[in-house]
Amino acid sequence: MVASLKPLFLSSCFQDPLGEKLGIRARVQKVTGGDRDAAGSSRPVWMAEDFPELDPTSPLPGIEKAQLCLDGVRAAECFVAVLSHRHGWPVEVDGAGTVPSSFFEAELFEAALLEKPAFIFLLDGFDPIDRLSNLLKLLGPFFPGMDLTPLSEDEILRRISHLIARYERPRWMRLPLAAPRVVPLAKTLIDLRHRPYDVRSGLPPLRFVGRSGDASLPIPDPAVVAAVIEKARASPKNQTRLMLLWFAIRALMRAPIADPAFAHLLPLWSDAFGAWASAGAWYGLHAHIGMGCIAALGSAAEVRALQGSGPEAWRTLPHGPLATEYYSLARITRSPPGILDLALQHVNAAIEAGAGVPSHAMAIRASIYREMGNMAAALAEYERVCDLRRGEGAGFGEAQNEYGFALVLAGRTREGLRLMEEGIAKETRPDFRIRATRKLALGHARSGHLIRALDLAVMAHDTAVEVGAYDQIRGLERMAKQIDRLRFWRL
Repeated sequence: MVASLKPLFLSSCFQDPLGEKLGIRARVQKVTGGDRDAAGSSRPVWMAEDFPELDPTSPLPGIEKAQLCLDGVRAAECFVAVLSHRHGWPVEVDGAGTVPSSFFEAELFEAALLEKPAFIFLLDGFDPIDRLSNLLKLLGPFFPGMDLTPLSEDEILRRISHLIARYERPRWMRLPLAAPRVVPLAKTLIDLRHRPYDVRSGLPPLRFVGRSGDASLPIPDPAVVAAVIEKARASPKNQTRLMLLWFAIRALMRAPIADPAFAHLLPLWSDAFGAWASAGAWYGLHAHIGMGCIAALGSAAEVRALQGSGPEAWRTLPHGPLATEYYSLARITRSPPGILDLALQHVNAAIEAGAGVPSHAMAIRASIYREMGNMAAALAEYERVCDLRRGEGAGFGEAQNEYGFALVLAGRTREGLRLMEEGIAKETRPDFRIRATRKLALGHARSGHLIRALDLAVMAHDTAVEVGAYDQIRGLERMAKQIDRLRFWRL
């Protein structure tokens, strides 16, 4: 089930008692065409009222209802939230228990995660309860245009109407929005993300949001949090994984990491951050400053440092994942040159510490060498990884694909494409198969096989949409456009 594509997404809590909606929602419905049956399909604003699946009487499980809403946030060009005093009802996660987050919170979280253009209005006459107020402080750096000056319904409706008019125009006719206010905290976080440190005696400077805790939340139930984390790991969709992991992390925020009274919850913190970094990488959160993979791994490293001590404590840090993330950050952002060096230091520390499977760290090191321009070292390392993984099925296929791609980049196109084709035939994991297919498409494009390249890119894109591998979707869409442009000039 996929939410309809709409220019604006309207988020708000319903008033008490359940079922009595904020008046502003009815007014937005009226100015955009009436009720669901009359205008739901053509309304330019995504509203829950237009989806029978979201009725309180709908048999759709709560998590699937939340997922439908988050699909709407992702599909919309702009996020609009109207605040009253409520935070929303706690969410019941099937098979796990109740978490203190609400669907309204999940929508705010998704908009912050995606860093969408956002307009958040506070209705005059309302004072947000502590849980909502604390949530807004937590997510504030990701809503740089947020201004919680109370506004009347009339003024909010006027501003929403202006936004609707803007987004209904063709892109080239849209007047620019006012530039968001510069948030000093955001700049501080970016500086922290790029700050070098000693990987053996220091910790990554960047941390995940919410380290100071939130006293408005209930004491977390370890069994519920553990069950939610496991449910997240089992989900086939990265978007659902992150939503569930947010529920787990948000519940743990009542128990600050550094508080000795909650030391028994440190393993859950570590599990949640590790799972977040994994899902976030496929979702494209490499560069997100407060909820990205590096922030999660920085907090995971802090947790492990609290769990262990002594001169050998550095061995327990997540060096391999940190190397992967600093490598990814260097590739997709204008990072300082030292970021790749930091990635190499982490992967060498992982290999020396004997953490995890050696071939995994070696594969990361090969990619770092390739990005540094040291192709001879990269090819030698990729070949060693293939030798170590021979007979491992999907793992060997992944190694063949990476080695083949490096061979293509080194000019050994025919040999590289053959290895990549052999590798992808062994790959069964959807996320990894998407990445392997994208690289195979790029290899064919570089060798002039544009039709084959475009077919592969489309195939990988369709699978990426199914599983929510948005990190790959963006690259595939750019690649498809470039290939299509090359085909046009060949005609």
